[in-house]
Amino acid sequence: MNNASKIDKRRKQAIPDEIAYQSKMAEPSELEFRQVIDPALVSRKGKHKAGINRTQAYKVKRAFEKYQRNWDRQFAEDAKLFKEKVRSAQDTFAKGASEIPLALTGIKSLESGPVRIAVFWLSGDSRARGLLRPADRTVEPSEPFNITTPEQRNSLRALLLARLVQSGAAILHAQLDPAVVTEMNTVDNHLAQSMVDPGLGLMPFATEALSHLDYIVENGQLFLSVKVSQV
Repeated sequence: MNNASKIDKRRKQAIPDEIAYQSKMAEPSELEFRQVIDPALVSRKGKHKAGINRTQAYKVKRAFEKYQRNWDRQFAEDAKLFKEKVRSAQDTFAKGASEIPLALTGIKSLESGPVRIAVFWLSGDSRARGLLRPADRTVEPSEPFNITTPEQRNSLRALLLARLVQSGAAILHAQLDPAVVTEMNTVDNHLAQSMVDPGLGLMPFATEALSHLDYIVENGQLFLSVKVSQV
């Protein structure tokens, strides 16, 4: 048996399955990574230490298939390595894109996700009504309502779209942790409130308030609740 085969055999003995991967690699990695990030750090995307740690833990705990695939590829025949690498990259990208961002925004040609509907709703876009599905709950006679000035409408849409995707991802990375839901809702409502046109006389945006932009968890699923109320 050559050295490569011996290494591969020992690797499989040490990490034979996903349970071993989690206990011997993912969990220790998460604990060590917590010590690396400076508590005062704020990333270019506005993430603090807790959010960065959550994202790292989420990714490393779900990386067993990628870990297994990469190791197997190291011992594959060179002739088929390139094709496998390309195919693997496509699969990894598709899985990553569909897991969170597309789940939140939807696919324009098929069905809009909750984030896109919420952004349309708060910018007064009449298309929001048509995007609602039978399972979506609305309060009649609630209609899309532009909460900002006409000049800021496009900025509102761009900022809310990016912010809600980031918040939704953080909540999913934290496995729907209620504390993270509250934290993200506070940030999202603060952003919405900062864009409100004072002349409209709206109730202030705040978590669970009469005007709000809240992620909520019901029966283990994540939903987005939007409400605009005038004084």
